[in-house]
Amino acid sequence: MPGEQLPRLPRGSRKSSTERNTATFAALIGLFLLAFGFLALVSLVLPAVRGVLLLLVAGVGFFTLHYFTWGRLLTRLREKETAASKADNE
Repeated sequence: MPGEQLPRLPRGSRKSSTERNTATFAALIGLFLLAFGFLALVSLVLPAVRGVLLLLVAGVGFFTLHYFTWGRLLTRLREKETAASKADNE
């Protein structure tokens, strides 16, 4: 069988990276919502879990706030600096 060629696979249309990233993001959000729902149910049965759940929500909220305030701001500043340096070079 070493002389035989393998059949070619059909060429289907590939999804763009944006579509794949959107699907991955949606799956992750669904997974996080499912996990938080499970933790909420556990906290109803075991009251001691409420403190852990509160800390977890506070940590995620802090990270989200930090990302949107600094991450977006610094990205905009970097784009402005890049545009300014391109204008200076011309």
